Amino acid sequence: MIHELARKTSGLVGLLCAVVCMGFTATGQADDKVVKVLMVTGDWKTQPWYQDTWMPGVDKKSKQLYRGRFIKAEVDKVAPGKFEFTDINSYLGQEYMDADYLSQFDVVLLGDITGWSLNPRFLATIGDYVKNGGGLIYCASWKWHCSMLPKENPFVQVLPAEFPVNNVTDDWRMKEEETATDDKDFKPVPTPDGLKNPATKGLDWNSVPTLDKNFKIIPKTGAEVLLKTAKGNPTLVAWQCGQGRAMLSSSIFANDEVSPKIGDWKDFGKYYSQVLGWLGANSKNTKAVLKNSAATVTASVDFNKQLNTVSASLFSVHGAHSCEGQALPVFNELKPKGEFARFPASDQPGPGKFDFNKPDKELAQIERFGMEPICLFGAYGYGNPKWLWQQNGSWEKASDGYVAAVIADVVGNLEHWNGKSGTPGYKTRVKYIELFNEPPIKGDTITGYAKIFNAVAERVHKDFPDVKVGGGGFYELPYMKMFIDKCGKNIDWISRHPYGWTGEMVFRQEDDLVSYAKSKGDSQIKFIITEWDFWIQGREKFDYMIKRDFESAKRQELLGTLHYCYAQYVEPIYLFGIIWDKWGQDIGAGPAYTPMHDAYDSLWIFRDFRGARAQVEKTVPAGVAPKLTDHVLVDAVKDGNKLDAVLYYDWAYGGTGYKDYAKGVCYDKVKVELKLAFAPSNKERTVTVSKATGEGFEIVKKDIKIPAGKSEYSDSIEIAPLTAMSVSVE
Repeated sequence: MIHELARKTSGLVGLLCAVVCMGFTATGQADDKVVKVLMVTGDWKTQPWYQDTWMPGVDKKSKQLYRGRFIKAEVDKVAPGKFEFTDINSYLGQEYMDADYLSQFDVVLLGDITGWSLNPRFLATIGDYVKNGGGLIYCASWKWHCSMLPKENPFVQVLPAEFPVNNVTDDWRMKEEETATDDKDFKPVPTPDGLKNPATKGLDWNSVPTLDKNFKIIPKTGAEVLLKTAKGNPTLVAWQCGQGRAMLSSSIFANDEVSPKIGDWKDFGKYYSQVLGWLGANSKNTKAVLKNSAATVTASVDFNKQLNTVSASLFSVHGAHSCEGQALPVFNELKPKGEFARFPASDQPGPGKFDFNKPDKELAQIERFGMEPICLFGAYGYGNPKWLWQQNGSWEKASDGYVAAVIADVVGNLEHWNGKSGTPGYKTRVKYIELFNEPPIKGDTITGYAKIFNAVAERVHKDFPDVKVGGGGFYELPYMKMFIDKCGKNIDWISRHPYGWTGEMVFRQEDDLVSYAKSKGDSQIKFIITEWDFWIQGREKFDYMIKRDFESAKRQELLGTLHYCYAQYVEPIYLFGIIWDKWGQDIGAGPAYTPMHDAYDSLWIFRDFRGARAQVEKTVPAGVAPKLTDHVLVDAVKDGNKLDAVLYYDWAYGGTGYKDYAKGVCYDKVKVELKLAFAPSNKERTVTVSKATGEGFEIVKKDIKIPAGKSEYSDSIEIAPLTAMSVSVE
């Protein structure tokens, strides 16, 4: 009944779509038009570098085509010259997709994209794009479980079907039978409408390989089900919405994790050529002819007008304990003093037993660097430690014995390092503790987790009043607000693990949590991102890291962040790290202990970015697109007599410069007229200019002198896309 009501009341846009959709018998794409297709088909697994080096074939040498590249290759075989494909990863789609960019495409294909990180600009753009004639197909795939979206936004309104849950309020850790149909190893079956529709008719459905899984979707009024399972569950739904067309696939995507065998279908390329042709039939978009042009941006920095404070902890890296030997000088280049370092508490083989050998060594290493330790009591993940788990079963139960054992563990560790509060020799060596790493929390276990957290926090605040207690690290929606509801007064800080989020959306979510906590009277809560990354490599990773750090610098409630991680690490197929480790040279890795430049370079360019943020104003001359200032980022800090300004020209559209499609201009380079204003010094100052690109870093100017008594400095800096510069004054 609820789903039926939702289907009938899906909003004005949905009703309009339904009215237009009813009874359509439109033909496919005109033969003489090249259909321009934008594919957003996932994260690292979408990228050519990964496919060419980390997905070797049986002979360990052959390249593999996967996801978007595979779709393109198969379509080009059956319809050469009919389609023009642009394949980007999910980060670029989430960060940069807007109306200007989409004006170049007839069809958008979305697969394996994380819905929680889709910004309002993206959602509104897709809605308008379809209503104005564009084509859209959304393929529910590997990350479907974190791709559901709040209802009644422009994106979901133009889809011809909806998912059975609202991910903002419902418990997304639902059982398999609640999110997927009971169809296993099934073949899609065309419906009568599917046999007539140009997108799916004429294909050999008898030879199609079996599909592994079918997600639950609910067709909207006026939509047509083109494919279904043998049990009658919808697999492909379509409609016409406004002037455009949209499809939702609940199983077929590419040769991916949900439907790996579909790529063996002899009609796979024909299927997509028909689908994309039908979707793009009504598009009026045209690809702009662009001329390269340089532009000037004036950036005025006033160090006399100070904003919030930025600490070194915002640029922390997880894994300081691995900084030995050849890895040590590379780590020291990042100037880690004052950064956070996370290390594990003593492992407990049984009640009241501690083994401090490993954590003592790690804490000593952290202290040698002058870093701030965070002690992670992480052994209490799902099923560990076994002796305790066997007695108490699960988070839901959270017996008094379980709680007492966790308290004893925390107190025992803190007394070992800090001593007993109020006694001679007490010293706060460990100021921050984190209770549990990514605990398996959902709606029916949050109460047990809260019981443990509150009991431990109350004891720690009583016996160790200078120790700050934090928790979290779990998937964030909706449990973060539940955590605040049940533990707010006892929470000093919340741990976050926003993998796969753009910087914009990481902090949009954090701003919302800050407001929520304040509305509950819990204004003391701060945040530490104890792990974060986006599952991509290359210069897109550099872009992601630079842009997220510009965002993090603005937040006073953010105590710090830790990038995951220092040394190269694969889990199980995602590559993390900022330096190459001792293996992988045979499959494209760099020399051991050298920077993985995409990640390392961004941290290096911010190595002096500590202190009070300064006021920055950016302007462009008349006739230059004002949006250019959104893509040329400038921020600056003052730390005593040290000044540092960081500039960056981002990926924009295509990594080749921001494009003003209306005027037909591509700003392939930008000249920044940088003006620094500061209090005069009675000593001479020296300027150093550094450059980082995600492919390397260097100091390009040094020993530029500012005479004593002078209160300003100007420089003209030309910046190419995907280039960051820092101007440091000492």
